[in-house]
Amino acid sequence: MASAIVRTCIRQSTRFQSSRRRTIIRAYSHAAKTLVDNGIKENKVFVISKSYCPFCLKAKAILQLAGQKATVEEIEDSPEMDNIQDYCKELTGARSVPRVWINRKFLCRTTRFTIGAASSSTNHSTMAKQLVDSGISDNKVFVISKSYCPFCVKAKDFLNKAGFTDMKVIEIEDMAEMDAIQDYCKTLTGARSVPRVWINQKFIGGGDDVQKAFNNGSLQKLV
Repeated sequence: MASAIVRTCIRQSTRFQSSRRRTIIRAYSHAAKTLVDNGIKENKVFVISKSYCPFCLKAKAILQLAGQKATVEEIEDSPEMDNIQDYCKELTGARSVPRVWINRKFLCRTTRFTIGAASSSTNHSTMAKQLVDSGISDNKVFVISKSYCPFCVKAKDFLNKAGFTDMKVIEIEDMAEMDAIQDYCKTLTGARSVPRVWINQKFIGGGDDVQKAFNNGSLQKLV
């Protein structure tokens, strides 16, 4: 009899603790849920994004080209980032970014979000120009890079050593627009090699140029 009572108490305690954990999780995620729900409800186009993510940049460029004015929530510096992504997974089946809604309807991931003939070379060129131009104009430091390239790694290392903390880096090796981006970089800078580095909207050069500027102290003066 006593044993049965103990087992009953344990089950009730377990149910209470489980319910309490669920309540805490809901309360902890309330801000994230409210942000996402309100964003979807109150805006024609709503995007959950991370500003450095190449897929997010691509989605925003496609939306702009399509004439869609989007409300964008950049979450990488938000204390609710993980909660927001967890809630997005509940809504959409994935926590990756970007997450795009139009007229309260979830669209899909960027890799399938192409709006018309976005795979054409003309559209690739247009998107490449948009990505590069906005990257240069909207950021103190903008870098076109490939993650495996030793010269790109060197440039980013010297920028970090110089004290730059506000850098926008686009790793282009997996992007459909890679060749178009490099072709447009050639138009702007005279070369399509990576890295391509701009500081304060001024082209600095490639990896060797960044290293040279660091060694002579001119790079540090731009921080």
